[in-house]
Amino acid sequence: MSVLLPLLLGLMMFTMGLTVTPNDLRRILVTPLPILLGLSCQLLLLPLLGFAIAQMFAMSPALQMGFIAICACPGGVLSNYIAFKARGTVALSVSLTLISSLVTVFTIPLILNIAQGMIGLDRTAIALPLVDTMLSVGRITVLPIAAGMLLRQHFPTVSLKLSQLLGRFCSLALVAYILYLWLSQREAILAAAQEVGAAVVVLVLLVSVLVYVVCRILRIDSQDRATLIIETSIQNSALAFTVTAVLMNNTLYAIPTVFYSVAMFLPAVVLIYLGRKSSAGAVPAGL
Repeated sequence: MSVLLPLLLGLMMFTMGLTVTPNDLRRILVTPLPILLGLSCQLLLLPLLGFAIAQMFAMSPALQMGFIAICACPGGVLSNYIAFKARGTVALSVSLTLISSLVTVFTIPLILNIAQGMIGLDRTAIALPLVDTMLSVGRITVLPIAAGMLLRQHFPTVSLKLSQLLGRFCSLALVAYILYLWLSQREAILAAAQEVGAAVVVLVLLVSVLVYVVCRILRIDSQDRATLIIETSIQNSALAFTVTAVLMNNTLYAIPTVFYSVAMFLPAVVLIYLGRKSSAGAVPAGL
């Protein structure tokens, strides 16, 4: 799975690239409010909300640390594909992933070091490699998306048919991945649900509602609004697991991440349904 998953993620990004045009990217620069709001929600709102919920549920110090860790790791490649399937703004989703992935090289150590002090845990030095992070993000996002955009520019008809075919395949593969995750980690997920399940569900639902309300107040359009909800509610659980279990060397910290890896798809399913329903007839089926 360690080999197949990156390949699947790259294929998802290529499929998305088949639907993206240079005008979509230029729109992000012309109207920067959604991306600034998205970064604020990812880097500020989520960690603060995570700390408050951890306190409210009176978690043990180790679980609090793990809960805040997942909140400090913004959306990854999967959030991009969920935004694509929900008829969100793909360019906005990808831009948020690229920027946040680089910024969090600095913000994750900062947030977790502060959290350790507030919770009363011994400080663990945390450092994410900048160059490796940039290369990793580039391989899985930038290159496949650029290849898809290039193919669309030169062969638009072929790109449309290919995006429909790959869209169906990637959707089935994503469902298979979620089922695999559940079956292979069922006992761990159920155990984690008993300890942090309620807190994770509250986090996912509450942050979705808060982002929705803020977007309505700021008059963010429906596509960008759906994208921002997805980017804020679907966190990079793989990164969170790496930070807690590997860099911080504490498997107890990884417990919230195990359950979150499944629970984060709850709002995603709803948004995909609503997005596809609202655009029925406007976009060819299968995208």
